[in-house]
Amino acid sequence: MFGRLLYFGMLLLGGVLIVSAQEVKEGLRVTFSPKGESKVLDAVVLPNVRLYVPAGEAATPLMKPGPFTATWSGFLTLEMRSQYAFQAESSGAVKVDLNGSTVLEVAEGSKEVTPGKVVRLNKGTNQITVVFTAPASGDAFLRLYWIPKDALPTPLPDVGFNHLPDAELLQHLAIHQGRGLFLEHRCGKCHLPGMMGDTAELQMDAPTFSGIGSRRNFAWMRDWILDPKKQRATARMPRIFHGPEAAADATAVAAYLASLKVESGSPSGTKGTAEQIESGKKRFEALHCAACHTSPEESQVDVARPSLAHVRAKFPEGELARFILKPEAHYAWTRMPRFKLSEAQAAELAAYLESKAVEPATASADAGLVEKGRKLVQSSGCINCHTAELENQFKTKALADIPASRWNQGCVTKSEKSPHFGFSPEQVKALVAFAETDRESLSRHVDREFASRQSLNLRCVECHGKFEGFPH
Repeated sequence: MFGRLLYFGMLLLGGVLIVSAQEVKEGLRVTFSPKGESKVLDAVVLPNVRLYVPAGEAATPLMKPGPFTATWSGFLTLEMRSQYAFQAESSGAVKVDLNGSTVLEVAEGSKEVTPGKVVRLNKGTNQITVVFTAPASGDAFLRLYWIPKDALPTPLPDVGFNHLPDAELLQHLAIHQGRGLFLEHRCGKCHLPGMMGDTAELQMDAPTFSGIGSRRNFAWMRDWILDPKKQRATARMPRIFHGPEAAADATAVAAYLASLKVESGSPSGTKGTAEQIESGKKRFEALHCAACHTSPEESQVDVARPSLAHVRAKFPEGELARFILKPEAHYAWTRMPRFKLSEAQAAELAAYLESKAVEPATASADAGLVEKGRKLVQSSGCINCHTAELENQFKTKALADIPASRWNQGCVTKSEKSPHFGFSPEQVKALVAFAETDRESLSRHVDREFASRQSLNLRCVECHGKFEGFPH
């Protein structure tokens, strides 16, 4: 996540910036305002001085589309003193200040890419401010370059930038966190039924119930429904049932779901040979599966990486290999990637995992509970997220009818009348911060913001290298 550095003092003495003893964070603080206005509508952290906003789109979800001003501020840290000039590729006006002096100024509409004056940057901390004013029409883009002495222009590196968080920035980061929690936990499925907008996550699905009895074991579904986070700490599905009847209700729902069976085709569910198991272990390592999971052979607990020791309890015979072949077959927004393996390769990987997984508990669904489970599925909100051939009988308040003052109640807490999502106190505060906005950002999709959140949710950095964990 954020790197930590310590600086000392906050004075400009003899041209050298000395920052006082307090913690700073990686990246630059960036504020966004409508063009020609001073009011800050959003503040985020970005790793570098670059931005691209297509014509007609919003610069940030918290702003309406239109011309804007973006201001980067923070510090640039160098290991040694040197001379540099700066140059901008931009569609709008740009002004760059370093250590209190303007080193580059580009007028809006200028076709010039002439470098600014050569300046000396200090070893250690240099204060930097960049103001970009988007054009009245067309795409808005900016990329800042520097030109070391006797060298060609190169983009600024993604390392060495940091900032001091302030109350304004922290408030906007909380709003973004709350908005992300709202989207990722599918809150709109209950509180914004049928809402369609540019924000991709409003259309997030969940595993379909059609044929789920052929894809998942009854006992595993029962335990998952009773308490999803007990099975996987990172689960986003809430705990629906509470109180003395919770276990019985979860059992009934699992019994109904277990009754929803379909014919399954290949691959077969034959037990893996020693050769397949060994090949599957090598494939597990080659695919870097440990980036997201701990193997069934590992005893350590890692909250961020769910263990695969449960796969025999979860999948009926043959279904793990089928899932590995096409994870998105019954759940388009699954976080499990499709590796495009052959049936033989998927069977080998499944053979290895199943050979090391925990022996599943034997349990069978009570046919007498199926009808009770069906009614609970209809009335408990399950169909708001999951697709099923049933009439949805669950209703709750629309988002517009829930004041911000009540966003620290109900399903964000442990109310016995609401689903339990297991939000931390910090997450509840973030949801309340988002609730206090006009919430119109739910209808705005910004590629940069979406891609950054999804890269964290999908743990892309575990395979492709660290991007320093910027959440916005």
